[in-house]
Amino acid sequence: MFDSMNSRMFSSILLVTTILAATLSGFDPASAEDYSIRQITLNMKQDNSNKTLQDKLTKQIQESRLLYSSGNRELDSKDYDNAIASYQKAITLEPTFPPIHYNIGMAHLAIGNKKEASQHLRTFLTLRPNAFNAKEVHDLIKLLSN
Repeated sequence: MFDSMNSRMFSSILLVTTILAATLSGFDPASAEDYSIRQITLNMKQDNSNKTLQDKLTKQIQESRLLYSSGNRELDSKDYDNAIASYQKAITLEPTFPPIHYNIGMAHLAIGNKKEASQHLRTFLTLRPNAFNAKEVHDLIKLLSN
């Protein structure tokens, strides 16, 4: 809201400045005003575009979290292949959400995919280096590397 208010205030100041500059330099104020109105319209479209992008990202994160929850249920019921599939879809939507990488790493570990487990656990530690279980995860990665 603050950014939108600043944008409108800036656009108004820009309009007044443009009209003043046009008048002082001999340009037709009407054409300068038309230009400023076009600029304000473009700024408003940009604001709407940013809101649309924010809405899209919010929806994408919500979908990722639903897939993450689904993966958790599948992991709890030892349905590892479906858990991995759910987590993988969630990663495509939200690749920087650390718990997805931890859990997909655990699912891969459960079915013996050491390389994939290690890769996702490393990503988890990269995204959340100060996790409460960072030492245990680091030790597990070392163990998987041997």
